[in-house]
Amino acid sequence: MPLRAADTTRLYQQVAQQMEERIRAGEFKVGNRLPAERTLISHFGVSRSVLREALIVLELKGLVDIRVGAGTFVVEPRDETAAKREAGLSFDDAGPFDILMARRMVETEAARLAALTAAPDDLARIKAALDQIEQDTAPFVMRHVADRAFHIAIAKATRNPALVTIVSGLWDRYRRFMISEAGELARRPENLGPAVADHLAIYTCLVDRDGNGAAAAMQAHLDRVSAFLSSFRKRPPTPVGGP
Repeated sequence: MPLRAADTTRLYQQVAQQMEERIRAGEFKVGNRLPAERTLISHFGVSRSVLREALIVLELKGLVDIRVGAGTFVVEPRDETAAKREAGLSFDDAGPFDILMARRMVETEAARLAALTAAPDDLARIKAALDQIEQDTAPFVMRHVADRAFHIAIAKATRNPALVTIVSGLWDRYRRFMISEAGELARRPENLGPAVADHLAIYTCLVDRDGNGAAAAMQAHLDRVSAFLSSFRKRPPTPVGGP
């Protein structure tokens, strides 16, 4: 059932809404992988980038789990507000720079610790996410998914579940901002090189068991992201449809 570009709601939001309805109706079963991208693209009559934006919206709603290299799986719908309350976490009032400051404080130390505690399978997961960031040259939508996987894999490598919970919560709030406001700009081709270089520097230090180097590389990466967002805030609004 192809969607109409003339509708006031953006196409990816329409796709996400229809897929959410099908998930909640049980058409897509919990635990099962969603149909292949090409099948969904054909069904909805949209581009690959629109479909991937829709999948990210569903992941942020807690309806699917996008797994790098494995596909997208339906998960048990959760009460997001209740889950945050139980975990004692809520970042809804935090802006992007608040989140980045917190990420810099938490993730630099997580990287320092992970350099000492990461097992070979941890390093393999971090490298797989790095490879996905590098390979996703167009339309860049999945770069955010792989980026999140990279940072959370580092948190998991610390063997500290509290760090994993905090980093995951900060990342989910940060991704909401990136999708709603700065996502199109962040996915411009010229941003791929710096993103890959930053993550490669972090990964190299982890492999070398260089905790101080990993912390410094993580801080440099987040400082660059903060500078990018500062420049974004100073630019005129992007016309509907993207740059």
